[in-house]
Amino acid sequence: MDNNLSLLKAVCDHLLKIYPDCVELLKVRGKIYYKLDQYEEALSDFIKMLDITPNDPIISKWCREANQKLGRHEGTSTYFDESLEIDQNNKSALNLYNLHVKIHYEESNMNSLNQCEINQHYQELAYLEDIYHIISQYAESLLYLNSLLEKDPKNASALRLRGEFYRIINKYDQSLSDFAEVLKIKSSDIFTLKRCITIYHTLSQYEEPSKILKKAIKDNPLSFDAFYLNIYSDCIKINDKESLANLTKFLNIEPNCVYIRILRGRTYYILGLYYESLEDLNKVLEIEPNNAAALKLRKEVYCSIGVYEESHDEIKNINSNDLRKTMAIEPNGLTALISRADFYFMQGLYKESLVDINKALEIEPNNISALHVSYKVNLSLGNYEKSLINVSNLIKIKPDDMSLLNSRAELYFELGIYEEGVTDYNNLFKLLKTNNELEYVNDETITFHLDINDIDNDKLLKFIEKIDKILEDDPSNLSVLRVRGEIYYRMRKYEESIADLSKYLEIEHDLSVLKIRGICYYELGNYEKSLSDFNKLLEIDLKNSCALSYRGEIYHILGKYDESIADLNEILEISPDDSQALIFRSKIYYELKDYKQSLEDLNRLLEINSNDVYALKYRIILYNQIGKYQESLEDLNKLLEIDKNNIFALNNRGEIYQMLDKYEESLADFNKILEINPNDELALKNRGMLYCLENKGEELLTDLKKLSDIGSYYVLAIRGAAYVRMGEYEKSLNDFNELLEIDPVNLLALRGRGEVYYFLGNYEEALADLNKLLEMYPYDIPALRTRVVTYSKIGKHKESQVDIDQLLEIDPNNTFALCIRIINSITEYELEELFSDLN
Repeated sequence: MDNNLSLLKAVCDHLLKIYPDCVELLKVRGKIYYKLDQYEEALSDFIKMLDITPNDPIISKWCREANQKLGRHEGTSTYFDESLEIDQNNKSALNLYNLHVKIHYEESNMNSLNQCEINQHYQELAYLEDIYHIISQYAESLLYLNSLLEKDPKNASALRLRGEFYRIINKYDQSLSDFAEVLKIKSSDIFTLKRCITIYHTLSQYEEPSKILKKAIKDNPLSFDAFYLNIYSDCIKINDKESLANLTKFLNIEPNCVYIRILRGRTYYILGLYYESLEDLNKVLEIEPNNAAALKLRKEVYCSIGVYEESHDEIKNINSNDLRKTMAIEPNGLTALISRADFYFMQGLYKESLVDINKALEIEPNNISALHVSYKVNLSLGNYEKSLINVSNLIKIKPDDMSLLNSRAELYFELGIYEEGVTDYNNLFKLLKTNNELEYVNDETITFHLDINDIDNDKLLKFIEKIDKILEDDPSNLSVLRVRGEIYYRMRKYEESIADLSKYLEIEHDLSVLKIRGICYYELGNYEKSLSDFNKLLEIDLKNSCALSYRGEIYHILGKYDESIADLNEILEISPDDSQALIFRSKIYYELKDYKQSLEDLNRLLEINSNDVYALKYRIILYNQIGKYQESLEDLNKLLEIDKNNIFALNNRGEIYQMLDKYEESLADFNKILEINPNDELALKNRGMLYCLENKGEELLTDLKKLSDIGSYYVLAIRGAAYVRMGEYEKSLNDFNELLEIDPVNLLALRGRGEVYYFLGNYEEALADLNKLLEMYPYDIPALRTRVVTYSKIGKHKESQVDIDQLLEIDPNNTFALCIRIINSITEYELEELFSDLN
């Protein structure tokens, strides 16, 4: 079972090199790690999934389970129940901080404004005695603000606060209207600009922020606030190297600007530059040790690079320094209820979470954060209908949110409502196409969410029937055609998949679809067409690792080794530590008998991971091929440290011990295998040969009977060897001849028949068999021994000496080789060398 899981994990490792952000592959590998009790590694994969799909409750549940296995949540629930004594002199700042930083904690990019900046920008709101009291009573608050604005329509503070209340209850049009009035009064008002950006991004209107920000900068060219908000807006819109350059340029002028440094830290994090991100966040925390945004982001970075203890410390800091204060200020307020519900959810306390989140939704039915938590909790409890209501309400607020559409489509499929699910996927396709993100579809949406391991075949077939009906009414519906083609691919119905995808490609030129069709052709053995698709893909995307990998494999199958190695070299230029490319290239070099290059690749793999089982296995095979048995034994011992029951390692070590005449150690390894699997054919063959060498007749007969019972032709090899020991050369010859008719290159038969011919005095026939064997296995010790004495018999002492030297290269203390060299020395009167050997 563990071997199968390890093999499947290796496949996932390879695919994740090609598709590093594939949620389904991460899910499979994470589950494998979990089953293997490797909870740290499982948690790493689950956390990465949450980075990609942050609102997925199932993944959150897996994270909690992994954390619980690691014992990392003990006692944290007390954070919510403790009451804090709040510093009255700082109460106003704390209220404002929690209002604008924690009430909508999901807006993590906007959370970076530190406490001092908040005080600076909100001094004009100081007349409010208790912000939370007002927020918990929206109706009264709005009445008060409306009356205030009737008397003074240009009151910027009242407009700003009313706009904020409208934003909180998701009345974005009214909120933007109030904020627009504020900006007419003061175009560079930092709070209003921040809130406008938040709303525009919530509504996916990414071009709007630049309009108001350009006006703010035009009206006040020296406005620091407008400048960094402009950077911020661009950053969360594109998250690319251009934004990084802008942020760096600003920090060269203002190196201690906390807000910009957090933005750059987040940008580094998004680009996968984790250590650069940590450097910025550590700098922020030197300036402001309790900055919640920096602590939260640093926790995410630590998780991404696998440093979970530090990550847990960040969680504790945030809980103690932030959430506890929120609960102490207003234990039954909206923010507190949402925070506590989410915390209960993270702890797996779904019923308690549901109580709090339902209260929060009674206060504010369309609160985005509350709806997200309710969706996650209901999904975890199996309340799919309620989850569907939650996600549908979220889509009403954010109709173009691709993650929400994808989540709702999955729920529809789970509930068997296929037509609505397909409709959501159609809308998702349109959005992706509009945003030029269709490449994303193949790896992150659609059929990857229809995991054939999780959805039974009957459901898939029903889904296909629904799609068939849609295509009957609308045969030109490309989105649905593509979905069906990808589902067929996942179901391994490659011909049907090719038919659908080919129709799609007649109209749309899409690289991800071309890639899938190329894989389908490959799986069907149609290498010419597969090669054509991957060549087309690589004409456009020269560095596509998946296409290079498949093309390299096709070239290998077709015997075009140079082209195959060229593609693997290209992959390794992109990713020098790509383990699959290294091991594949090593195997090709091995086939070409370029053992030096093959060994270099295997050594590189083991530098990357000294416990790489596959690299160790192939290096053992290579060492055996070039006669480095001591080095092979070291690797075999390493393999058996990793897995004491590794059959491959036990068999190989037993065979080497047998060749080195260490029969006791050899027998122990074969016995261990047969304890694990009494019918292991190789172990029975090897032990039978050992019993033959030691003249243990009864034990030999027992193993011969077992081999005969399982129908193994190794019976002929061992019986032939036994006849040799008994001097029954003709009977032995019959067995070896019969075996070589079945397997013309059988090592045991060639070795045994060569030995029989030697004893019969048929030296030329003996050499023919031994030479054939040693062309394949140049360092086979028994064959070298027999050839040494055969050469000596016919007077070919130079050739004999070459083989003796080879035996002594393998083992300097080889008694047989030393004795034969002594005999040759006496024959040639090389007395000086004779005395040296005798000593």
